Amino acid sequence: MTPGVKLGEVYTDFGQGSLRETGNTFDLALEGKGFFQIAVANENGNEQIYYTRDGSFTMTRDGNIVDMNGNSLVGESGNITVPEDATDIVIDTDGSVYADGVFVDKVLITDFEDYNYLKKYGENMYSLVEGGTQMPATASIHQGYTEQPNVNVVSEMVDMIAITRAYEANQKVIQTVDNTLEQAVNSVGKV
Repeated sequence: MTPGVKLGEVYTDFGQGSLRETGNTFDLALEGKGFFQIAVANENGNEQIYYTRDGSFTMTRDGNIVDMNGNSLVGESGNITVPEDATDIVIDTDGSVYADGVFVDKVLITDFEDYNYLKKYGENMYSLVEGGTQMPATASIHQGYTEQPNVNVVSEMVDMIAITRAYEANQKVIQTVDNTLEQAVNSVGKV
């Protein structure tokens, strides 16, 4: 028997996080199930689609809507580009993008039948592995918001306290057994 602890499992909770208003035009939050599609270019310039719920986007000087790493947000017509001189950019809850009242494109939102077919890529993106199936997303988009982490601080704190108490109880058992063995060794030595 080996003393110590072992990691039982690691999993990703894809549950909805709370929405926080930022007021930034290109901050987009998803409410419901779904992922943004992001085109990531490799060293050869070929683009591959990845999926994320991180909606912190910005616009380049060329009018491309990109994430913080410069990867393009994907729409129905490809990578979303708005006119650089547009002053009023609106993104509806269905993903329709308007620049100065003129329709530009529609943000693609994708969902999956089974999240077990998603493989983590980088810090906040996922790729679909073989066997995974896409399906229409039910999420709606909120412009000027970001989705916050979905961690429930209270339940995590309660779990941490329970684990700490169990650890302390086990530590006391080990100390008691150690003291008993020490007394037995010392008593045998006196005889």
